[in-house]
Amino acid sequence: MDTIGLQVDMSFLNQSDRQWIMDTADELCRNDSCVDKERISQMLYSYLALRNITQGRNVKVKYELFKPSKNMGYISVVGKKIDYYDSKIFRTVAMLATNFEAYPKTNGTVQLNFTFHKLRKKRGDDCNGKSN
Repeated sequence: MDTIGLQVDMSFLNQSDRQWIMDTADELCRNDSCVDKERISQMLYSYLALRNITQGRNVKVKYELFKPSKNMGYISVVGKKIDYYDSKIFRTVAMLATNFEAYPKTNGTVQLNFTFHKLRKKRGDDCNGKSN
């Protein structure tokens, strides 16, 4: 999938997962010309990757696009114990993310946050800097 822009392990993704990444990124680009399709695809890939490597481990994986600001998004993984079965994929996700944080919460769980900046193009890169 060339929309991610990097050579990453996609062997765990089925055809519908790959199609979901492309369709979601395409829809966001149709609705807002300032969206960076490659960066959005990287974040969606990372969400599916984290969901896959933590499958069956009693954790919750969620993502938010354009929060906490219109140029950012994040993926969080929360659980009492977070482990995963593929270090290579985890390392790829950490590399794609702008920032990675891990911290304990007061309710006895642990949270991992992967923040993605630059979900929108800069002004002048086929973008006027405003949302459509």
